[in-house]
Amino acid sequence: MEPYIYFNSNPFCNSLQANWLLIRKEIYDIMHIRGLIDKDGNILTNDQTQSGVKPNALETLYSGSFKSLCIYIKENMLDQFEMKAMSWGPNEKERWNPYAKRMEFLGAFIAAYKDLIGSAVFNISYPGSELKHHFGLDPDYIRLHLCIKEDPHCVFDIENHRHVWKEGELFAFDDANVLHGTKHFIEGQGPRIILLMDVKKEYLKPFAKNWPCRDSRPKISELSQLVGWGNTKLKTFASDKA
Repeated sequence: MEPYIYFNSNPFCNSLQANWLLIRKEIYDIMHIRGLIDKDGNILTNDQTQSGVKPNALETLYSGSFKSLCIYIKENMLDQFEMKAMSWGPNEKERWNPYAKRMEFLGAFIAAYKDLIGSAVFNISYPGSELKHHFGLDPDYIRLHLCIKEDPHCVFDIENHRHVWKEGELFAFDDANVLHGTKHFIEGQGPRIILLMDVKKEYLKPFAKNWPCRDSRPKISELSQLVGWGNTKLKTFASDKA
């Protein structure tokens, strides 16, 4: 069954897609302040290698070079390792990035839909990186991906259903109950940037064209032909329909 979820017209998704270029401008402005982009808008080479282990992953969760810019997040979207890394307070329920005040559109959008949104995070993946297959945390949310900058050599995989992001495209998937990962092949032309947003399932379900969501997370042993990139060739993704 196709695990990627697309939507009929609705105010939430329509607004994000109609303003994706404005969102890109806002995040590029922040990236310039953070030293991730130069004054001419060229994304700088990232040589920071990150790795980590989480209990809901098959192994070391990620390797290579990534950047995550969290704009807004609620407590339930974090595991114990992330809370520790973020020095999360014992009574803290949510956190806004100070940069959100500079993002006139996205900051206002998140504030307007705050009761429905669990997190809003920009993820930047550089060539040579891999996010190992893992499960998300909260089954009450569905995860949206809005592509800000594409790279045809960066591939998303949900249990052997593979997809290449396209700029301005928005799709979702059942983050907590499907096994998913990313591989950014070394042949990549540059960073891939997406906006990740966790949204309450009960809100988006009525607008979905398809709904391949599970009632619970399967055991890894139950998944046939378990994920793995192996000797996959890039041409496999050349005919990706999206």
